[in-house]
Amino acid sequence: PLKVDADNPLLAGCFILKAKSNQKPRVVDGNVQPIMDPSLPEDGDWCYFSIRLFSYDTRGNVGVAPALDGVMFEKKGEGRLGKSGMPNASEMFQPIPGASAPQINPVMPQQNPPAMQQPVQQQPSGHPAYQQPPNPGQQPPY
Repeated sequence: PLKVDADNPLLAGCFILKAKSNQKPRVVDGNVQPIMDPSLPEDGDWCYFSIRLFSYDTRGNVGVAPALDGVMFEKKGEGRLGKSGMPNASEMFQPIPGASAPQINPVMPQQNPPAMQQPVQQQPSGHPAYQQPPNPGQQPPY
């Protein structure tokens, strides 16, 4: 995850550390207030990063890897620094003629109501819960 990009003069003397996370990292501004705009930060912006190193031992692969925990946005950059930057949606697509606006309140699927439970008949106290065999010489009740 650590390399040097000798092809990019803007990164001369810099190391590139590739860190990722299974969860979305916390993104804040210079006043440590959450940034809600999902487009920020973008490739080329100036940021501080909180990176945690962790060890792993998975099926014989042993090592140390970086995990990205948080990003503090400092200022907008001057465009893309690397060749790996993904273009934004307006650079990739053209609008579809007659496309409908996105649904603001999506319809939630209805769940089946829980099945009604049948009442359980309980035997009154003092009476056995099973049928007793008839006494000898007494007629069965059926």
